Amino acid sequence: MCEDDLSGLRVLVTRERDASRAFARLLEVAGARPVVCPAIEIVFLNRAEFDAALQTLASFDWLVLTSANAVRALADRFRTLELDLKQVLSSVPIAVVGRATGAAVTGLGGKPAVVADPAHAANLAGRLEAQGLAGARVLFPASRIARPELSGRLAAAGAEVVQLAVYDTVAPAGLQAPPPDAVDVATFTSPSTIKNFVHVAGTSWFAEVPVICIGPTTAAAAREAGISDVHIAGEASLAGIVETLNVFVGQREQVVRHGTG
Repeated sequence: MCEDDLSGLRVLVTRERDASRAFARLLEVAGARPVVCPAIEIVFLNRAEFDAALQTLASFDWLVLTSANAVRALADRFRTLELDLKQVLSSVPIAVVGRATGAAVTGLGGKPAVVADPAHAANLAGRLEAQGLAGARVLFPASRIARPELSGRLAAAGAEVVQLAVYDTVAPAGLQAPPPDAVDVATFTSPSTIKNFVHVAGTSWFAEVPVICIGPTTAAAAREAGISDVHIAGEASLAGIVETLNVFVGQREQVVRHGTG
């Protein structure tokens, strides 16, 4: 099988509706057939509080972003406030988790000073600790359900962390799962996509459908939900998921050729 030839593989896409489009295009280019079923919807929160922080962004020593959704929330407020994106983003060093988040920042005209790759919050914490955080002010716009480990480590290193819940992920109204026999592989990119999809589909839906998760946190959520056939993308990105799908297809074909399937 040629690289990036997924040969009609039916792949469940559970990202938020707008974000699903880019992933679906990647899959189609690779030969797959995306089965789009958005399992989350992004809702922006605490606009007034976030606006106040952005208007004094130069008073912070670091802006920390751990997801593309946080960058989307940032862009939403920049547009509303009619701020000069490049000027404001150049006023503070930006630290991000993962190349995908870094690319989202670059798309706004910013340039991350620190990119944690592999894309784990602990990796970013270590990178920032190495820079010295005593007395530093850190703005951390995040999800409503963001885990406390990153802000806790930064605070323990001496930083004053202003963590704001700027977006939430909710289940779309009328969410319904496609029949499991219409899907060859399911993909998930956040714990919320797992939670919402399992709520409507049940764990039995996954009896013969393997799951590929974008990273270990999402994979842990899948296992906690009772899903057993869980795999983690080699790289925490959409491209990484596509590469892992290629490995999956190659292994499946090898099993068929050897008559063990």
